[in-house]
Amino acid sequence: MIGFLFNKYDRLERAIFLSVLVPGLGHIANGHLARGICLSLLFTTIYYAQVFFGTIYRKEGLFLCAIMSVASFLYILIDSCLISIKRPQIEKKWYMRWYGIFSIVILATILSLCIDALHFVPRNYRVASNSMRDTLFIADHILIDLTAYDSNLPEYDDIIVFMLPDDESKWLIKRVIGKPGDTVCIENKQMFVNGQKRAEDYTIHTDTKPQKRRDTMPPMTIPPDTYFVLGDNRDESYDSRFFGPVARNKIIGKARIIIWSDTWSRIGKTL
Repeated sequence: MIGFLFNKYDRLERAIFLSVLVPGLGHIANGHLARGICLSLLFTTIYYAQVFFGTIYRKEGLFLCAIMSVASFLYILIDSCLISIKRPQIEKKWYMRWYGIFSIVILATILSLCIDALHFVPRNYRVASNSMRDTLFIADHILIDLTAYDSNLPEYDDIIVFMLPDDESKWLIKRVIGKPGDTVCIENKQMFVNGQKRAEDYTIHTDTKPQKRRDTMPPMTIPPDTYFVLGDNRDESYDSRFFGPVARNKIIGKARIIIWSDTWSRIGKTL
């Protein structure tokens, strides 16, 4: 009797661990191969379906995806626990043994990496500076839509993530101010595009001391296939005023939505 209880709760702990490691794996380890695979596919489909149809880039879609993911995970976890407790002693098949479980984990990892490498899967980007205050703050996490410019061009005021021209290993996030062919200039911190002063209610200035290169820029015509970008926090931003326009092929994608922030009310804010 004691041995039966020990084995039963040992299976329970293993089911919990494996279900957390790979949702559905706890079922497989307890002999329910088809059920485990179906539940695992269901869990992953919830997220990737939201991404494919673009609903995750809206506040309602983001919260719906989070609720459905948590609910499905809890169901998988509880169901695997119940199965592990009720399961009678049966002969272990290959996928229930350690080498079978290990093989499934490796396969799941490879599949996950392959799916994440697909172009339509968004990237998570963590804001690392104050250059986009008060639109974005340090430690905000946003989703980057990698497909946004596959068939469209960046528009004015799009917030984009791109590779730094002089160091492509670094990514920056800024706002599009000028497009190819535009003439841009800055006079006493005021931005002009094609001779017209831009209305920019999102910009802030934190430094009253004038700096020529930062606060004043002579007229410049933006070359083809490049974009002039600036940070919303103009006095604390390293942007096109210093490294020039950004080539289109260096743009990684468009910032769509804040998925995490230290300020909870900002989660789900679209950009």
